[in-house]
Amino acid sequence: QTSQPVAVSSINAVIIDEAGDHQALMVDRDFDSTWRNIGRIVDSKYFIVQDRERDHGVYFVQYLDPFLIAKQSDPSMLGKLAFWRDEMDTSPEMFLYIKLATDADETKVIILDIDQVRTSSPSAKRLLRLIQEELPRSAAAVEVMQP
Repeated sequence: QTSQPVAVSSINAVIIDEAGDHQALMVDRDFDSTWRNIGRIVDSKYFIVQDRERDHGVYFVQYLDPFLIAKQSDPSMLGKLAFWRDEMDTSPEMFLYIKLATDADETKVIILDIDQVRTSSPSAKRLLRLIQEELPRSAAAVEVMQP
């Protein structure tokens, strides 16, 4: 058997502004497709996946935001010796929930902080932009691999 070329359809993902300075990502795909594609994204170098709950549409991740890492790097001797401190205690802003909510053929993606409260932090906004940029690549990779 030979593989037939598969037409690659682009994903339309748009960041929208909402009340309270919050942003959301509207994806023109159903929940299953969006869940799979975001799953590929969070399995990349930018994240450490802490938990996934498909039934609730939630990924709990440590987002390795380069801007935040550079800002928080502690070159001091005391900082190096503080190995006993839990990373969630010292850098809670790096731990975020990616929440998917579906409405028929569209899926809305929002970001929650470590306390599961919607956030509009700079890291949350960068995370939404990263997902927006990576979604078409993730979907294209899958479609090309199908026989």
